Amino acid sequence: MGFIKLILLLFSFSVLLFAFELDETNLIKKVSNNPNDIKNRLILAKYFLEKEEYKKAKQFIDEILKIEPSNSYAKEIKKKIEATNYILQLKKNDQTFDDLIDEYYKKNRYKELLKFYRTLVFLYPSKKDILQDRSYLKVARVAMWKGDYNLSLKVLDKVKDRKSLDFFEIKAYNCYYLSQFKCAKKYFQYLFQATKDIEYAKKLLDIYIALGDLENAKKI
Repeated sequence: MGFIKLILLLFSFSVLLFAFELDETNLIKKVSNNPNDIKNRLILAKYFLEKEEYKKAKQFIDEILKIEPSNSYAKEIKKKIEATNYILQLKKNDQTFDDLIDEYYKKNRYKELLKFYRTLVFLYPSKKDILQDRSYLKVARVAMWKGDYNLSLKVLDKVKDRKSLDFFEIKAYNCYYLSQFKCAKKYFQYLFQATKDIEYAKKLLDIYIALGDLENAKKI
């Protein structure tokens, strides 16, 4: 069976998973009698992954990778299992994802914060409201501090309230350090008008000079 057909089979299986209960006993017996049965091992791994029985899912993934170390679908499932275990080990009692972001931020554990965020995005790529705005802003700020401006901008795209000073400041600095000076000018102008902060004025001066706008530069 080709890889594309196998992916379609597993996708169909995932859609039907909640319509009936898989006869796992017979399928486990079947793969036990056939040490090279990759297809059914993948089905079992996906089944146990959906049921959040990660230890069983990993058992079948390990068997597949022993048979076929290059199996990309099995590798992807293994990454998801490892990522899930990583998240579960971090959470304490009723902690939310936002609580963990707050904890890392307050303790200046920025590397761990970004790793945690990237893991969440990997596990829930299409989920929009996995974090609250306050957490997205913290992640975006940390990414900016670490020089990952593109990541910071991507995180800002998930923020709903885009009228806060925090949002404007992070956006302004990202645009500035990416040499997107027209974008940076827009946000620094607003920030300076709202706060009269001298640091924003200094950045505006740099931006006007970079854009060749000497008339406005003289007004700063």
